[in-house]
Amino acid sequence: MLSRLLEELEAAGQPLTLHELSARLGIDLPTLEGMVQTLLRMGKLRDDRAAAVQGCELHCAGCAEASECALLARLPRTYSLVRKQD
Repeated sequence: MLSRLLEELEAAGQPLTLHELSARLGIDLPTLEGMVQTLLRMGKLRDDRAAAVQGCELHCAGCAEASECALLARLPRTYSLVRKQD
């Protein structure tokens, strides 16, 4: 099932939300969240909102408000494949 999730993200060619993945794969959200967490730990997926927050901290020189930034909070939580560099 993990491979199907990765294949669906590959086929989409863009980041997807949990709701989009749930609908495409026919998997309930709690099960899907566990699968996504496993793939995040394995380094196969990237949480795009977390990456945006990290990028913001770099550009804001470690702004103390970055974790509660209203602009970043409105970003949908999407996930994308981590691609190996050649």
